Amino acid sequence: MQTAFESNEACTARRGVRDPVSGYSHLAGCALACIGAAALLARAASLDARVTGVVYGACLVALYAASSAYHLAPSGEVLRRRLRSLDHAAIFLLIAGTCTPVFWRAFDGVARVAMLAGVWVVGALGIAFRLAWPKAPRWLYTAMYVAMGWMFVIQGPRGFHALPAVAMGLVLAGGVTYTAGAVVYALKRPDPFPRVFGFHEIWHLFVLAGSALHYAAVAAIV
Repeated sequence: MQTAFESNEACTARRGVRDPVSGYSHLAGCALACIGAAALLARAASLDARVTGVVYGACLVALYAASSAYHLAPSGEVLRRRLRSLDHAAIFLLIAGTCTPVFWRAFDGVARVAMLAGVWVVGALGIAFRLAWPKAPRWLYTAMYVAMGWMFVIQGPRGFHALPAVAMGLVLAGGVTYTAGAVVYALKRPDPFPRVFGFHEIWHLFVLAGSALHYAAVAAIV
């Protein structure tokens, strides 16, 4: 069955852009991420906040840079597959990067070390997995994204009570938004206009919304 990005590629090849809606929306996201990362660094209240904010900001920029490069670059088959693997691997990077300031603020001592080490080890394994197995089933790596993103709940009420209420609400709202987008991506539904605005583009809008909510949460934390 022809996928949505294949349809978009055929539709836009003559214009030199394979997937304009996803590509340009995430290119705008990349520009906003650069501005947002600079703002986090400027307003951070402590050294810890600066370091964790920089880690998060760099991962956010990397995600949108990889995504926009993959969806906009007019490329041959080999380069397209490599960019796709990088695009998917960058999602694991962003999840680990987003968890960094959240876990640093929510936990301390052994729990902090364990949670940070756990999310970065899982993230590194996820990146290696996507680079080594670019043709992995969609449901498998999508489930990995969701499971990694919800690692916060491992600590139960302790983590929920450790963050300011506004930040915690934004973290949860972002997680729900990402998860809803992942369901759309895994099921390929809804897919209203496959050649122009299908499930893939809807997924990208969920990513933008989820990252905006999590950016607000990190800004409140640092």
